[in-house]
Amino acid sequence: MPSLVHAYTLIQKGDLSKAEAICRSAVAATADPTGYRLLAEISRLREDLPAALEHARRALDLAPNQPDSLFCYGTLLLQSGDLDGAIEHLDRAVERRLRFDKAQDALCVALERRAKYEGRFPVSVITATTGNPKLRRAIESVQAQTYPRVEHVIVIDG
Repeated sequence: MPSLVHAYTLIQKGDLSKAEAICRSAVAATADPTGYRLLAEISRLREDLPAALEHARRALDLAPNQPDSLFCYGTLLLQSGDLDGAIEHLDRAVERRLRFDKAQDALCVALERRAKYEGRFPVSVITATTGNPKLRRAIESVQAQTYPRVEHVIVIDG
């Protein structure tokens, strides 16, 4: 039986029918999230978004914390217009693989489309001091920030 790597190569070459046959055989033999993700990609390329979402959902059901499954489903939700669902899944993909550039890019697109720019992550500002008179200015500067999730830690060292 040809492998899912071969199916991926066929998708890259545009031979979707052969790739689909390989993926369907693979998921019939063993419920494999990779096979379902490839089926989702094939359906997306055929512009069958409902089928793509169904395959991606199956992959996610099999591997609910797997970053690639979260990314696949999140990007399809983004394409379908479900921005909140896309943000949720893409955010989880990034949490599980911090250097997941494609997921971070897709998350930025979803946040931009939603046009709500609330602070998603906390920011810590650490000010070291020995009682310097400039400390007041540093505190005022941090308090003047508009970002909603700022913590200011003042370390007195000396």
